[in-house]
Amino acid sequence: DRKMSLDDKVHWAVTNSIIMGMKASNEDDMSKIPVVHAPFTMNSFKYPRAQFEKAISLAQHFNILVEQISRDPKWLIETLEPTAVTDAFIHHLICIYKEVLQDGIKQTLTLAINRSDYMLHDKEGDSRSLLQVELNTIASSFGALSTRISEMHRELGAMGHINFSDNDQDTNIPINNALNEIANGLASGHKAFLSQTGLTDAECAVAMIVQPNERNFSDQRLIQYQLWKVYKVRCIRVTLLEVHQQGKIGDREKLIIGDQTISVVYFRAGYTPEDHPSEKEWDARLLIEKSLAIKCPTIAYHLAGSKKIQQVLSDPGVLERFIESHEERTLLRSVFAGLYSLSEPSSSSIQREQELIVLDEIKKKIIDSNGDGFVMKPQREGGGNNLYGSDVADALRTMPSEEQAAYIIMERIIPPSRSADLVRDANIHTADCLCELGIYGIFLCDSSSPMETPVSNSPPENEMFKSLTSVVNTFETGLNTIFSAFVDSPKPYINRYGGYLLRVKPSVSDEGGVAAGYAVLSSPDLTD
Repeated sequence: DRKMSLDDKVHWAVTNSIIMGMKASNEDDMSKIPVVHAPFTMNSFKYPRAQFEKAISLAQHFNILVEQISRDPKWLIETLEPTAVTDAFIHHLICIYKEVLQDGIKQTLTLAINRSDYMLHDKEGDSRSLLQVELNTIASSFGALSTRISEMHRELGAMGHINFSDNDQDTNIPINNALNEIANGLASGHKAFLSQTGLTDAECAVAMIVQPNERNFSDQRLIQYQLWKVYKVRCIRVTLLEVHQQGKIGDREKLIIGDQTISVVYFRAGYTPEDHPSEKEWDARLLIEKSLAIKCPTIAYHLAGSKKIQQVLSDPGVLERFIESHEERTLLRSVFAGLYSLSEPSSSSIQREQELIVLDEIKKKIIDSNGDGFVMKPQREGGGNNLYGSDVADALRTMPSEEQAAYIIMERIIPPSRSADLVRDANIHTADCLCELGIYGIFLCDSSSPMETPVSNSPPENEMFKSLTSVVNTFETGLNTIFSAFVDSPKPYINRYGGYLLRVKPSVSDEGGVAAGYAVLSSPDLTD
């Protein structure tokens, strides 16, 4: 019955580490705070197979796009400087980036764990069916828990607790290897660092940058444990403040935290102003960026993932700066939603006057519609920061133009909805829901080397990583040999799809963050 099915899923979730720390009323040590299962859907959520496969096909293209943007620091800085005038967070990031460029980049190996988020679009008269919400280049979370949720729906479905579109559960819920793909990416960066420096596993570790009193610790710990279980790579967890207190630059520009040489710095924090309550945290970020450690991501990648860059990329002629292939540009543009700048143009006088007229027309259109069909987005991650509907119109009426420059306007995506049972705190709530699909992309390359083109699922250096299914939950004794072959190649290179995240939320909710309390975890039940 329904109660028995609920118990089965809650018990499965808790037993398999689909858990989060409960919200604390103060700054107590998280070890003293009880845990609760992460919120999830009772059943998988129907999703069109064609759009799921299209989203996957875009992963490698967006990986390369971000890399190409990071190789153009002049354009990146000039594009973001108008936003930095009123956005102190972006200003700090740009200052660090400029200092790193001036001193010279110490590490050219670049590691990225990106996540591109999409929503289905179902607007009458509009042929587009899948649109990008945002591209996350830092602290892309929930890869581990989403892997577990997919396993739960598949396993309990096979036991008869879930109804599928047909009888082929293995086809309907695709295998999700996000946990191992992320761990493999970090291990690949670690091994590349060892090859570069001549150091050993015993001398180095990955450093995961986390927030103090992190509630989403299980999603992070599962990656930490997978790194050791499968790849024998150690991982330490530190806050930015602890990096400031314990970190230093050693010989050959190596990053030392405590007595540990750091091979890879994996950011799961540092994406909001709240992560930098003092100059100490900013000093820690600068220390990391100026070191030899491989950054995941670099500060250039962090900046490339800002909303302003997303908006500018949609402008005519901008993609051509970074992507040569017309077919690739067409594919990328097919998922771009309508995006508009609120920054005053800095063009020549005649062009500036024309662009100001266009900007005023856009604002007037939004105000006249009372913000209907638009979202106003700042340069923030984590949920709870956007403005919708009438709030957008009010902001355009009352907010000084200098402050507006820190935002972009995005057309409202109109997703289809369906009923779903949401489980939170072991209680079921049925609601009309929509979903948001996140596609992870894993990327490792030497930014000082020419880009590998064209994109393919298995470039020569990446052939050994084409399928990772065989190493999931196993101990591969030959991995060190594989890694040695990989890092000895002249240009370490990985570019691949890295699993998925599906979030479901009530259709009355504008925001989509699971940790922020807006959405729940789910898995796709693919339909044709």
